[in-house]
Amino acid sequence: MSTIKTPTVIQTEGVKKPPKVINYPRTPDGLVDTEAYKGLKGTISVKNLNVDVVVNDARIRYGHLDLYVTPAAGTGEVWVERKNIEIYADPGLPFQNENENVEVPSFLAAPIKRLVHQIIDSEKLLTAP
Repeated sequence: MSTIKTPTVIQTEGVKKPPKVINYPRTPDGLVDTEAYKGLKGTISVKNLNVDVVVNDARIRYGHLDLYVTPAAGTGEVWVERKNIEIYADPGLPFQNENENVEVPSFLAAPIKRLVHQIIDSEKLLTAP
């Protein structure tokens, strides 16, 4: 699965906050990978209420990604356009898969290794009897 940033033309005149740019996970043939969203958790906002939801299905509708969600607690179901939901572990964002191997440039390897050891050592101090 690779992430491809799709170019978008957005009218920004009079917009108070910048538009949200969303990257979508892609299948090897370049299509949006709707399967990657199934089972994920997120939050939707309805007026002043935030609702935790679970994604049960996904579809492409007129060029937009819709997610079929149910509340984590309670009942109901609704199709929500992707731009209106905050996904906790968004498959469209790079480096969120903790099992993914990421190549670190050689000039960063030593500082990162030192930092990791400092964190481990500080955790040992916090848990020492």
